[in-house]
Amino acid sequence: MDSTGATDNAWNADDKCTATGNWIKLDAAAYTLDTTDKFTWTINGLGNPEAALSRTAHSTGEWDFDATDTALFGTTGSWTEKFALFTFDVSDKGYTARSYGNLNAGYLGFSYKYDRIEVNSGNRIKVWAGSYTTNNSIKASTNGGMMAAEKVTLSPSNNVRSLVNPDTKIAYTSAEDFVFFSATNEINFRVGADINLSKGIYYIDWSITET
Repeated sequence: MDSTGATDNAWNADDKCTATGNWIKLDAAAYTLDTTDKFTWTINGLGNPEAALSRTAHSTGEWDFDATDTALFGTTGSWTEKFALFTFDVSDKGYTARSYGNLNAGYLGFSYKYDRIEVNSGNRIKVWAGSYTTNNSIKASTNGGMMAAEKVTLSPSNNVRSLVNPDTKIAYTSAEDFVFFSATNEINFRVGADINLSKGIYYIDWSITET
């Protein structure tokens, strides 16, 4: 994350930035802003959102061209809200400056026109400590319910949002080795929990390799 003006100032994201919910916070040293300063934020490792928003162009047709001009911007059906930049005064816990929507057009767009994969029909998976679940489905939910890619390999892992670090206490197994082949519409997998796993909500991360 850089503040670029007459003098460059860089803040190390690993040391100074924290992410909570929809906020990314930078704990920067005192700095006096000048009218020529420009902030550049580079955000890496942004995962897929659990939900998104729809957008339509402004009623006059003069704004939000990216919401309707598919020839230039492509087709994006879901969006984040606009990004906003705030500066806070730690002493009184209030913000001293912010960007506004009519001057800021920073969105992220997400396209769902490609094949979607749905795990367990979107429902939670329940597993008892010391046991494995029955088969949980992984389905191609678009393209007529068939996988259009030649081959898609999925890899499950335990998300850091989980209550405790369960890396050695949760296991995943699949008779299909988590591989979708062309024209496949469903594979299955099972989740196992160690007898000493604490009761709680655990999240699965999925990495996808398509060929």
